Order: sequence, then C-alpha cells, then structure tokens
Amino acid sequence: MLQEIHKTLRRFGSVLLLAGVVAGATTAARADGNLIVNGSFELPATTGANFTTPTGWTATGTAPAVVVYRGASNFTPVAEDGNQAVLLATDLYSLTLAQSVTLMAGTTYELDFAWAGSPSYYRGNPPNLTMSLTGGTDNFTQTYTNNASPTTWTDLIYTFTATSTGAYTLAFFSPQGSMNALDNVSLTATTAVPEPATVALLTGAAALGLVAVRRRQQAA
Repeated sequence: MLQEIHKTLRRFGSVLLLAGVVAGATTAARADGNLIVNGSFELPATTGANFTTPTGWTATGTAPAVVVYRGASNFTPVAEDGNQAVLLATDLYSLTLAQSVTLMAGTTYELDFAWAGSPSYYRGNPPNLTMSLTGGTDNFTQTYTNNASPTTWTDLIYTFTATSTGAYTLAFFSPQGSMNALDNVSLTATTAVPEPATVALLTGAAALGLVAVRRRQQAA
C-alpha cells in the first residue's frame, strides 16, 4: 500500500514540478521586463527637435510644450539611452507627461529614469520636477530640485510596493518656470508574485494528488 502511495505522489510530483517551472518562467519574464512603453523616447523619430508627444505617453497642461530631441544644446544633454530624449519646455507653462501601467498588489517595483534640469530661460527659476505614481489607494510622490548641471544626466531610482492591482499612472510634472529633460525611463518588478492562473494550476495539481491517494487507500 505504501508503495502505491509513493508512486502516486511521484506521478503528481512531476505535475507540480512542471507547474513550478511554468510559474518560474512567468514571474521571471515579468520581473525582468520594463513596463514603460517608449521609455527612451525613440518614437516618433526626429532629426533634430520636434514639438510632439512621445509615442505611448500623454501630455496635459496649458499649451503643452514637449520636445522630442536628438543631439545636445546649452540646456539639454545628449540622450543617455538610444538617440533621443525629451524636454519638458515649461518656461511659460506647466506640463505633465504621463503613462498608464498595470501593477500587481504586493509586488515591489523599481522606477529608474535619467533627469537633467535647467533654469528657466525666461525666469531663471531653479529646475524642479515632481514624479508621481497613483493607483488604487496608492499615491507615491517625489520632488527633485537643483540638478547640478543642465547638460549632465542624474540617474534617479524610486522603489515602492503596490498595494492595489490594476491601472496606475506614472506622471512627471514640470512646473511653470522650470525646464526638465528626461530619458531612459523604466519600471520593473524587483519581487514577483505568481500569476493567478499559475496559483490555480499549483492548487489544482496538489488537490488531484490528494484525491488519487485517498482513492487508492479506499480501494486497498
């Protein structure tokens, strides 16, 4: 009888092992993937500087002045990643550049981006940029000021744990009188939880194994 139980457990152990492999592959793919679309602002392609909203992003504000640019100037550095970066040219107007992402509760994420601030050409205000991530009951906010050089990137990291599952909005707010360049934006999971389908697979396999063992015990 014990031998029969061991055989059954080995058989369903193989199922559980396969489910575990699937779970590992699923979480690894999500943990290593950047959730941000066009985080290096390579689209739309430009040959110099173009007043346009980057693909995958939305811009709101009074007369939004988003500049996708290639190359460098007196107040913008060469792109840190790829060939292009974006300038939030808010000398005269405030502006928000945003993108929606889907996050999972209980997962820790890392937001990375390159920032270069420049004093306002017209007003001379120090650079000022506010990053926010909002969704469900979460409202993560961080303000950055006084970057050392407008032609040097500062790499910034923000880590947080989502408490809700669903849509979140990543937003960069550039206030009136401040110029801010951005590049190389990424949002990745540093800890992962199994997908609901994977959890169901694991639970179902374990339940089938127990049922089979009980049936063999009753038959014996």
